[in-house]
Amino acid sequence: MRLEIDYELAVLHEAIQEGRAADAEASKEKLKVMRVEMLLLEL
Repeated sequence: MRLEIDYELAVLHEAIQEGRAADAEASKEKLKVMRVEMLLLEL
């Protein structure tokens, strides 16, 4: 799971650097879902 988050953060960073707003927003949404999954796994 952490590797997936790291990868998605890299995708987000690249999208922001290249000015691809739609890709950045999609990546943020994926990260929000992953965040919830991580929180649930910690319980």
